[in-house]
Amino acid sequence: MKWKSMADSSMTGAPRSTVKLTHVALQRAIGYQFADEALLVRALTHRSFGADNNERLEFIGDGIVNAVAANLLYHSFPALDEGDLSRLRSKLVSKAAAPGVNPFAFGFAAALGAG
Repeated sequence: MKWKSMADSSMTGAPRSTVKLTHVALQRAIGYQFADEALLVRALTHRSFGADNNERLEFIGDGIVNAVAANLLYHSFPALDEGDLSRLRSKLVSKAAAPGVNPFAFGFAAALGAG
C-alpha cells in the first residue's frame, strides 16, 4: 500500500494504523463521521491505486452537481434558452468547489498508485 502525502510529496508505505488515523483526522476536519468507512476509503482511492476506486462515485457526484445546478439555473433564469443555460451550467459546475476549501488539503488521506 502506497500513500502519497501532499505535504511532502514523498511516497511511503503507511501502516494500517496510520491510514485509520488519517481517516479519523479527515472526518474531524470536515465535521462529518461516515457510517460506512469503506465508502470513505473508496472515495479517497484514485484509479491508479486499484480497481476499487472512486471513479463511479465521482460519476454519480458529477451528475448530482449538474442536476442541482440545472434546476437552480432553470428556475432563476426563465428567459434563457437551453444553449445559454447549458453554457452557464458548465461555467458554474467547473467552479463548484466550496469557497475557501482547498481540495488538496486532504491529500494526506488519499490512496494513489506509484505512478
